[in-house]
Amino acid sequence: MSRGKLKSTMQTRCYRHIEENGPQNTVQLLQMLKGSRRSNATPNELSQMLSSSPLFERIGLEMVADIGWSSRTSGYKVAVWATRPLD
Repeated sequence: MSRGKLKSTMQTRCYRHIEENGPQNTVQLLQMLKGSRRSNATPNELSQMLSSSPLFERIGLEMVADIGWSSRTSGYKVAVWATRPLD
């Protein structure tokens, strides 16, 4: 499968998922991609694809909890994505 086809398929699946479920953050989209089909997309690749596509718009940042090796809970910020209306 060519890289261009994979990118197009990822865009289509992300667009449908956001349309059905409302705005989603990058982690939620990665979980959807990896859970329903084998996907090797990294968070960086997914963010690049979403930000370069006219179909998506970044609407903010959201804190995501991350439970690491220590007993403390930390977190990090990820982008929240929405779809733009198709003309």
